[in-house]
Amino acid sequence: MIELGANRYGKAQIRLVRVVRGEGRHRLRDLTIAIALEGDFTASYVDGDNAAVVATDTMKNTAYAFAKRHLDGSLEDYGRALADHFLGFAQVERVSVSIREHGWLPMPTPRGPAPDAFLRAGSGTRVATIVADLGGTTIEAGIEDLIVMKTARSAFSGFPRDEYTTLHDTDDRIMATKVTAIWRYGSPDLDADATFTASARCGQFDYGNGALSAGVPTAPPRQFPSEERKPSAAAPKQAVACATRTVRARGALSAIRLACRTLTFKLRRGARVRVEALRGRTFKRVSVKRVGRTYTVKAPAHATKLRIRSGRTTLTLTLPTNARPS
Repeated sequence: MIELGANRYGKAQIRLVRVVRGEGRHRLRDLTIAIALEGDFTASYVDGDNAAVVATDTMKNTAYAFAKRHLDGSLEDYGRALADHFLGFAQVERVSVSIREHGWLPMPTPRGPAPDAFLRAGSGTRVATIVADLGGTTIEAGIEDLIVMKTARSAFSGFPRDEYTTLHDTDDRIMATKVTAIWRYGSPDLDADATFTASARCGQFDYGNGALSAGVPTAPPRQFPSEERKPSAAAPKQAVACATRTVRARGALSAIRLACRTLTFKLRRGARVRVEALRGRTFKRVSVKRVGRTYTVKAPAHATKLRIRSGRTTLTLTLPTNARPS
């Protein structure tokens, strides 16, 4: 008997270049994107029924459309917006978005950096992979193809020897290599650019909206947090306006809406639901207010995520921190 095994499909090698033409120097972002979906696509393989298949051309067009709204910040924020969008389809259970950013530097001229001419940066490509499923989101980021060289104080000695070994021990040699370094963020909600700067020491990147952040080495690297001088008194945190997030219907759940830290949804008649909040490392059940078929949950203080369970459906939502309604 032939059975359909684990499968996924998607669109790779999506080339995206965004240019923002301001009064001064133009801002340039150059990405290569891959999107892959996993979920309930059995009918497509077994019966030739494409009713549940999100076209790969749609994936490409979505990547272009989201660049205008979500590419003013980090790769991770842009990739997470794409992943959340495709996870909103009822048949999709897991989304993977991989992004490589190619650096460009302003071309030097006798009058200074050219405003509209660029040279491809020679080494190091910033990368990010965002994986989202019904249980949450994980983000891996890093740098690949970073070519480095040491011209002194590189040793190689103490290695095994036999009759075929002719290499001599040395404590001072020239060493060059190509580095790929990938790390996983403990939380998908941290400041990815600040973390990348501290981890990769790669200077700053010009976003395209006038702001500078991590990426192509065009400015001196920032200090590690441990090297920065701590202020004498912590400045009070200011509330940040938060947007309302709407999630596509899942199973018995519909009209799912997260406004700041208040969650509302509707539940199909006869279905049961359990809502839990993540505080620290543990999910604990929270109270739910019901009016008719509409349920309302106010996230407890210090909770970072809400998890909704109904039948075989599990939906996890990340809560904004220190937020106020916009």
